Amino acid sequence: MSTRSCCTTIGTETGSRPLDLDLPDPIGGNLDTRILAFALLDAGRPLYLANRFTDSIVQSFATYPAGTLIRVLPPGARLPTPEELEQMNVTLALNYLYAETSPSDPDSWAGSVQFAYTRPWRVLAGAYEAMDRPADAERCRNRTILVRPTHVLAPLRD
Repeated sequence: MSTRSCCTTIGTETGSRPLDLDLPDPIGGNLDTRILAFALLDAGRPLYLANRFTDSIVQSFATYPAGTLIRVLPPGARLPTPEELEQMNVTLALNYLYAETSPSDPDSWAGSVQFAYTRPWRVLAGAYEAMDRPADAERCRNRTILVRPTHVLAPLRD
């Protein structure tokens, strides 16, 4: 496998600095996203996906929904518990600004983004169901309804 040193800059509060990572070269016009993910994670960089275009990363790494994104963890990292994940996503959701109306076309880009807002709650509902915690699963399913425009997410209750 050939690699190249990537000196793409990233912005920081005090300026820009090079990434200086050894990244894989594309093969036949395709980039192996798993190798790219390993390189980024191995360098200590956080990795988030906006979408699962293929299953290669989610089959190779532990992931969890973080708001509208998917967090990719380095090998051996601990996944948050469902309770930790729920609290994390409640905190994130409380900072969202929701549109006043729903997208007219659910298959549009805006519709897919709105669907992404429900990802954490759908994943958590499934996790709670698997743990035989139907009340917690129902609370998360209800949150998929609440993250529509004009609704405010209800905080967690102890």
